[in-house]
Amino acid sequence: EYFRKYPPENSEFTFTNLFMWRNYYNFLFTEFKEHLILFSYDYLKNRRKPINTDSKDYIYFFPPIGPNPDEIIIELFENNSNIEIHRVPEKICKKLTQNEKFNKLNMDHLKDRNNWDYVYNKEEILNLAGNKYRQNRRWLQKFLNNYDYDFKVITGDLVEKCKELQLEWCIIRACTEDESLEAEQEAIYEALKIKNQKGHKNYCV
Repeated sequence: EYFRKYPPENSEFTFTNLFMWRNYYNFLFTEFKEHLILFSYDYLKNRRKPINTDSKDYIYFFPPIGPNPDEIIIELFENNSNIEIHRVPEKICKKLTQNEKFNKLNMDHLKDRNNWDYVYNKEEILNLAGNKYRQNRRWLQKFLNNYDYDFKVITGDLVEKCKELQLEWCIIRACTEDESLEAEQEAIYEALKIKNQKGHKNYCV
């Protein structure tokens, strides 16, 4: 209901993404003043260090989903000294910096380049025109020349074939030696559990 009424800009807030990564983050949620708040006690303890401290007691939050997320963020910081809020959209950050309460709290926001969404111009991606996409055209042409491909909804035995392909890829990339790749593999397996239904379909090439 919250996501339908207040569609997030961040791709990590899609149902599919939240479902497939739920075990990695070990999410909890609460409803507060007409907002949905997702958070994790475990993430900054077991997966990643907080930004400005070595403390294991920091709580990881996603930005609230609702009519006034900036106001809820300020209230969270007013009442908690051991939290970090990640993946905050730019327009919410702008609202926060214009709010006196936020400035009085002596808080700041930082760019998180490693977690930016990829945003492309649709026409550019469709046409791949110009020098900017020269390498992409080469990769596409190589694929078309080497593979007799099809585009299908993942059902039945294709689920197992996708798992086999993912496992093969993981062996090549030595996933067991890289925590992020291991977590990604688990997330992909979780995504393949989601049955095709209205609003969600799994596809493969």
